[in-house]
Amino acid sequence: MVVLLGLVCGLAGIAFLYTYNYISTLPVEAAERTLQSWLAPPIPNQATEAPWERIARQHQSSPLDLAAFIEPPLRFGPWTRWWWPGNLVTSTELEREMRLFADVGIAGVEIQPFAISVSEADKKSARWTATGWDSPDYYQNLKTVMEAARRLNMGVDLNNGSGWPTGNPYVALDDGLQQLLHSELIVTGPASIDVELPAPDMPAATFGAGALGMLGDTPMQTFVPQARQLVAVVAARITDNRRTWAPWDFLDQMVLDADSVHVITDLTSGDQLVWNVPAGEWAITALWQLPGGELIAGGYAHPRPGYVVDHLDAQRIRANQDYLFRDETGLATYFGDPLRAFFNDSLEFRQERHWARGQLQEFESRMDYDPRPWLAALIEPGKDQMPFHAANIQTLPEYDLGERGTRFLEDWDQVTSDLFRERYFQTLAGWALERGLAHRLQAYGGPTDIIRAAGESDIPETEQLYAGGSEMFMKAVSSGAHIAGKPVVSAESFIFIGRAFMTTPAKIKALADKAFVAGVTQLVYHGTAYSIEDHAERGYPIQDGWYPWQLGLLSTDYSEHWSYWQHAGELNRYIARIQYLLRKGEPEADVLVLYPGQGFPQGYNNPEEPFDQGRFEGEETLSTDAGDAAPGRGVQRMRELWRETRKLEQQGLTWEWINEHALQSAAYGRGDFQAGKLHARGLLLHGIESLAPEVAEHIASLARAGLPVMVSGDTPRRQHGLRDWVKGDLRINLALSAMPIVATFTSGPIRFSHRDVKTIRRRINDNELLQFVSNPTAQPTTLTIELPQGQHATWLDAWRGEALRAVPDERGRISVDLPAYGSSILWLRQHPLDGFVPVESSNVGTFELKEWELSVAAANFSQKGELPGDWLSIPALRSCGDAGVYSATFTLPQDIASQVRKGHHFQLSLGKLFGAATVRLNGMPVGTALVPPYTVDLGTAVKAGENRLEVTLTPPRKNRLVAPIENGEPGWDAPDMVGTSARVSAGLIGPVHVIERAPSAP
Repeated sequence: MVVLLGLVCGLAGIAFLYTYNYISTLPVEAAERTLQSWLAPPIPNQATEAPWERIARQHQSSPLDLAAFIEPPLRFGPWTRWWWPGNLVTSTELEREMRLFADVGIAGVEIQPFAISVSEADKKSARWTATGWDSPDYYQNLKTVMEAARRLNMGVDLNNGSGWPTGNPYVALDDGLQQLLHSELIVTGPASIDVELPAPDMPAATFGAGALGMLGDTPMQTFVPQARQLVAVVAARITDNRRTWAPWDFLDQMVLDADSVHVITDLTSGDQLVWNVPAGEWAITALWQLPGGELIAGGYAHPRPGYVVDHLDAQRIRANQDYLFRDETGLATYFGDPLRAFFNDSLEFRQERHWARGQLQEFESRMDYDPRPWLAALIEPGKDQMPFHAANIQTLPEYDLGERGTRFLEDWDQVTSDLFRERYFQTLAGWALERGLAHRLQAYGGPTDIIRAAGESDIPETEQLYAGGSEMFMKAVSSGAHIAGKPVVSAESFIFIGRAFMTTPAKIKALADKAFVAGVTQLVYHGTAYSIEDHAERGYPIQDGWYPWQLGLLSTDYSEHWSYWQHAGELNRYIARIQYLLRKGEPEADVLVLYPGQGFPQGYNNPEEPFDQGRFEGEETLSTDAGDAAPGRGVQRMRELWRETRKLEQQGLTWEWINEHALQSAAYGRGDFQAGKLHARGLLLHGIESLAPEVAEHIASLARAGLPVMVSGDTPRRQHGLRDWVKGDLRINLALSAMPIVATFTSGPIRFSHRDVKTIRRRINDNELLQFVSNPTAQPTTLTIELPQGQHATWLDAWRGEALRAVPDERGRISVDLPAYGSSILWLRQHPLDGFVPVESSNVGTFELKEWELSVAAANFSQKGELPGDWLSIPALRSCGDAGVYSATFTLPQDIASQVRKGHHFQLSLGKLFGAATVRLNGMPVGTALVPPYTVDLGTAVKAGENRLEVTLTPPRKNRLVAPIENGEPGWDAPDMVGTSARVSAGLIGPVHVIERAPSAP
């Protein structure tokens, strides 16, 4: 046993040293010229908006056109992120796929060159090594797409390079991100010491990133301690050493006496420190600036690895853009038409602590005090490491400097957020405007004010993967966009870890509605993979060929390989109709909720939220779902806020976030609370722990002017930050203690209350409102609304493309039935629609179909009798992903013809189903049932006597893939690592009814 234990320890040590050496010696070739040699002079440009923005704003201010709502132009359709395997594409296939996209209503493509899961055979080909991404052949293929987009009236966005975060082959180590690391000495005084400061150790997260890079084929990070530069040396007396021996314990701390801090940098010469140590035990912390060493992730499709460019250096950011869009690319010809934007993904950095060049000076000039005594408080394992946040790993600073350390960290985060905003977001927005382009940006994931950052991009983008697609998170981005007056808010959509191949049309619609209610106005399908030709011969064993999201099963492939591609046009028409409406006018809210802090906790999950982490009815909890064990303070706080905002929603009130920056300049008068371009009527503070004194005083002045302000939870009692904190705390307490507050908010212009409904509102002009309402539950419900006097209401049904006048009852109320996951749009006007005749109908008879035959040819299965229920309960079908046909007959009376002449019609109601249904009656196709309530109008196919009904049910494809995953078949062994062997419900559940409907009296 001892020998075996020794052998294991020896092997572990060898593995550690090998990994350490790998990360410290990653081969990154030097480029033949420097990054900054690509820097070009700014382009003089007097334009204040790019062509895309001009068109968007024209639409905002134009009247609502019912004909355009019913048949919206292609430009209102969703976009898709089009993943290319580097440049392993052909012009013929690119043109074919562009036509496919246009045919199903996809309005534009974002091209993302990517290298993960590319076969070894392809990586050895000249098309990869010599003519790959960033080659003349690559730009010729982009030209093919641009010309096709012009012909098809589509748009194009380009990922800002290959992989992410952005960089290029000319970004050298020193051009990359910088980080702050530390080393430590423990000494006891009184004593005189003459010691060499140790170099910083490799952080645990850097080691983990390197190990992952070794497992795959993509380096992730390098560690170069020899490139360190000393920033400062500080010493403080230790009062309590709570450190543990375990390197994976990220919560252990050393408590330091804040009054004892000495800055002893001037006592060093090189790396040598000479110091007379006072009495006691002291921690000497050396702070070092090092290259972050982060390499472009996402399968960087270039033979030479590239570093991520320094996002906190405006000149290097511009040089990176000037290289990526240099004249040789030929892209300038397409700026503005059809090339709309370049796209930067979320801030997925791998740094211990971000460090800007000259940050000490920047901090002191902005905060008006020397930060060096408090720098040790910055040291926290994995602080700016995206994997730590994604995995919700809880950490604490290595050194506890008490309240002053905590306040200093607040100041530091504010300065870092401002530097990201000024040097990264604003730089790229300005560079884009010079060229008539947009900067589409996911401005979150790093230490930034998420709301203000969203307002710095031209097209702010959120997503449904980060934080499990939380509405709280998505609203943070859309609220920032609304405050800044941005005309379009996009979202990376329909993407969740481990839930690929589970996606049905009903799920797409439900998730789309969740995004719309959260303020999104442009959906972007996360995944359409380029279809590689001859994939089997080229080493792609998976049935569809190249599947770039294999590690994590993040995305269904929304292409012709999707089980429901034949129905994509119907889905996209629905999306286009909603996006046509929600880009009209301006957003408004009943209540603005003060956002707590800056970033959003990436590891957030909330089982109370609809579709948390993408989980839909009939789906199991996966091993990859975020658990509920010991959520951190950020997650707890957001869950509390979710419950508070639900109380508002249940009163029929709409809400959005507001940050302190916007609140500081907000105004109130005559019932209008205006923050930037966003209008509201009240302010909620919940669980706010600290404020800027000037913000607290402004809130109090707004409340005295009549703004309804509600405070729930504790009232803020302290200021952010360290400067003048005693005086600042007093100012806050004086301001808020005398502030008038309200116990509840009054109803908005559209009055209703409901336990479940989600809603958002747009004001087209002074006389018109649009209110989108969504039922995010699996149960149908009825929504009743009390109309304002003198208003005329129309319900807009975006799924059917219909408009129906809402007739109020004697109490001035209107109602709408919302099926499971259903939605509708209320259009309020002061004047009725001219020449508009509503068509209403009501049930006059119904009967259930109970005798069925189910035949599934692929499973050699047939069964007669009652509906057999969920396929998961049928052994022969639980691993089936192929279509089945349900057949039944029913008889109609001989006088059916006379009934039809009277305006009667017959409707098929399928009840509940999992998948999508195509219906034929008497051999004729009559329609599809894709979303609840799963009804189909049988039209003229009905006849007197016997009628034969056939319902073809296409289940989710996932179940067919489970057996290969469980058996470890080639190409499907890796997904088993992420717990995707769970199956999903499938089949026609019913009950099924035939309903006779008759027109109501006008």
